[in-house]
Amino acid sequence: MLNKDFFTRYSRHFLLHDIGIDGQKKLLETKVLIIGVGGLGSPVALYLSAAGIGTIGLVEFDTVDISNLQRQVLYDSACLDEKKSLIAKEKLLKLNPTINIIAYDVPLDKDNAEEIISKYDYVVDATDNFYVRYLISDTCEKLEKPYVYGSVFEFEGQVSVFCTKEGFTYRDLFPNETSEVKELGILDKGILGTTPGVIGCIQATEVIKLVLNIGENLIGKLLIYDALEMDFQKVSLKKKKLDKIREVKKVLKSELKVESINLYELERLPEDEKNKFLILNIDKNNFLDKEICIDSIDVLVSELGENISKLLDYKNKIILIASSSTDLSLLIAKGLLEKGLKVKQIIFNN
Repeated sequence: MLNKDFFTRYSRHFLLHDIGIDGQKKLLETKVLIIGVGGLGSPVALYLSAAGIGTIGLVEFDTVDISNLQRQVLYDSACLDEKKSLIAKEKLLKLNPTINIIAYDVPLDKDNAEEIISKYDYVVDATDNFYVRYLISDTCEKLEKPYVYGSVFEFEGQVSVFCTKEGFTYRDLFPNETSEVKELGILDKGILGTTPGVIGCIQATEVIKLVLNIGENLIGKLLIYDALEMDFQKVSLKKKKLDKIREVKKVLKSELKVESINLYELERLPEDEKNKFLILNIDKNNFLDKEICIDSIDVLVSELGENISKLLDYKNKIILIASSSTDLSLLIAKGLLEKGLKVKQIIFNN
């Protein structure tokens, strides 16, 4: 509601050219889910609430322990043994009663992840559970929900943005569920209380930038913070083999129908028909020793991507995919069909 409170509360935002009234209205229309309301989630929730994010979801099932108070700034000594999600909701509404706070007093798991995450525009990973991070990443990737990742360890912290149209995910940083644990060592380490404050503020900033489409986000980059050296570094992420797996799955699931032709039919084609075809011989199949008399190109699977542009020169031909692996030839055939080429799969056992 654009009332006096709105114009007064967010007046400093209105003075910023990249936000203004329209930007503030966009923030109010946005729904953000924060998973984990501890050391990272506390500053994220506080600053996003203050910034006027219209709906904030809080996933947190833990209770307040006195050991949390060294870094989890949403809570105080009067909150001990209380549900974090409910205390956080109460305090955030006191900070900004004009927004909507939804508390989920449950752990995020494979049974509820899609249902909860699907209701929000953006997600913040503020959990300290390694395996939940993979669940968040996989679910956000499936639902196409951008999310801001953050983690802290002793005097260091990391931030990145995943699952945007650029395609980077948490698995590009740590490919499997054991690699991060091995990388960081044992889980129960100490932590400087201010470190999650710094990282959480950066996560909140990245969310605001995503919503407003301003500045340069940490998409495809990992920001590394070292509190002892007071040093920030950005490193570029490299896509892992998972990219290829995603592409394979996408192609195989496509509705494209691939026609086939067997060796018997090939051998008996009239000579004037054979010039309509070009055989793409994958990994040098030796069946071509037979006198089929059809032009062919030998290509290694590893070099196929480099040769796609050359194949586009043969749009007037029907490309016959020859491979000893039926699944591989089907995959290649579907991929070429998507490029607009005419393709058939050679079947060897008919």
